[in-house]
Amino acid sequence: MFIYTAAQMKRVDEHTVQVQQISSWELMERAAQAVVKKLLLRFSEEKPFVLICGKGNNGGDGLAIARILHKAQRKVLVYLLEDNKYSKDNFHNQKLLSDLAIPIHFFRKQDRWRIPDVAILVDCLFGYGLQHTLDSDWQPLIDMINTAATIVAVDLPSGLLTDEHTPETAPVVHADYTYTFHAPKIALLFPENQERVGAMKVVDIQLSGDAVNREELPYEYISPAMLQQHWKSREHFSHKGTYGHVLVAGGSYGKIGSIVLSSKAALRAGCGLVTAYTPQCGYGIMQTAFPEAMVLTDPALDCITDLPRAKKYAAIAIGMGIGQEHETVAALAKWLRDEYAVMPPLVIDADGLNILSMHPQLLGSVPDYSILTPHPKELERLIGSWDNDFDKWYRTRMFAQQYKLIVIIKGAHTAIVLPDGRTYFNSSGNPGMATAGSGDVLSGIIAGLLAQDYSAEEAAMMGVWLHGHAGDLARRDLGMESLIAGDLIAYLPKALMELHPRG
Repeated sequence: MFIYTAAQMKRVDEHTVQVQQISSWELMERAAQAVVKKLLLRFSEEKPFVLICGKGNNGGDGLAIARILHKAQRKVLVYLLEDNKYSKDNFHNQKLLSDLAIPIHFFRKQDRWRIPDVAILVDCLFGYGLQHTLDSDWQPLIDMINTAATIVAVDLPSGLLTDEHTPETAPVVHADYTYTFHAPKIALLFPENQERVGAMKVVDIQLSGDAVNREELPYEYISPAMLQQHWKSREHFSHKGTYGHVLVAGGSYGKIGSIVLSSKAALRAGCGLVTAYTPQCGYGIMQTAFPEAMVLTDPALDCITDLPRAKKYAAIAIGMGIGQEHETVAALAKWLRDEYAVMPPLVIDADGLNILSMHPQLLGSVPDYSILTPHPKELERLIGSWDNDFDKWYRTRMFAQQYKLIVIIKGAHTAIVLPDGRTYFNSSGNPGMATAGSGDVLSGIIAGLLAQDYSAEEAAMMGVWLHGHAGDLARRDLGMESLIAGDLIAYLPKALMELHPRG
């Protein structure tokens, strides 16, 4: 599922009309029918719908939605922004409402009225065509809309810009649900807009595949169907060596649990062998907590002062719980330089990233297409502070391009940024995963996939989705508040089974 800019969405809409030989009104009717289907499924009780419609095609969508709801015998109240120039399809839908004797209440932006307490308000004031933030004159109207008990935004919450940052002070509808057409828009995926977007649902309106293929689309929304195209089936005569040997290197006194989690996740993700490399204080813990792993120990008791040769492993995850002792920093620097030429696919997490941010000269020794998995503070240390989520994304893309690395921006729609600027946004996961050790599990999953000869790009996007989907499966049984990192590993087998092309 590709992600579109506003300009691209407009071109795809227009080309769909040409290719499918339909009118723009017929495409609008299709979109309205699809939204009404969602509304009736979600709001089965007999509550009235209040449609707030603008002068353009988003308002035309709202008028069509009102008519279809009326025909479904649902009570509708229609409010239309007064203007001397409506879009052609908007005006046509006004006439159709009039023919059915459905009243239209025209309003100006300074007008106020009471929204029924139990009503579902459907926001169709502005869509993806909005090109600038709304000025303060719109604030009272938006504030009134935001008093509704339940708000459903059609395509985008009104006032939200599609492709750029919308200031916190700008008037924007705060929706409970956003039904966006065809595919997510960039603004809907960033944390800064969470309170404005609510729960996002994608509404399929059957746009032309030919129209979609004409566009250069560097941003994509991860779906199971997309990942299934990369799935590697197991051969009947395979053995544990077939699926790769992962090295998980990290841990320090009091932080051995991090590599226990990563090691378990790597093996659960399907690799054949796992070796954990820890300080000596971790030996007994690893052997007891995870007997399926092999264990190598550092010469030092409490921290890592040396690292093993890299070339015997199929993939390596490093940095979890490793600490920032002077000896550890020196060991990591030496290891990156000495093993650069023979380094297998590499995942760097946690203090491994903090060491890189404190010693940026080491970034030149990190092999191309290594995968960095920072949490927000670790990311800030790497790329510097940002003004907003769009700025964070831009800075991360510049960093990934400069060092030829894959960088994962963790969040509600975790972003996987590639060195060529392409970005994958994740569709799975929930807030219950904001818990200690969750990132260690992610690093282990990705390393386990890398060892099975998935490319770095495939392992990153598949690992992020599996991690999130395991969390979603755990949430169904355990809720969000009680979810812990070990639950993600426990539900990883079910997530993998659901991803398997044969189910």
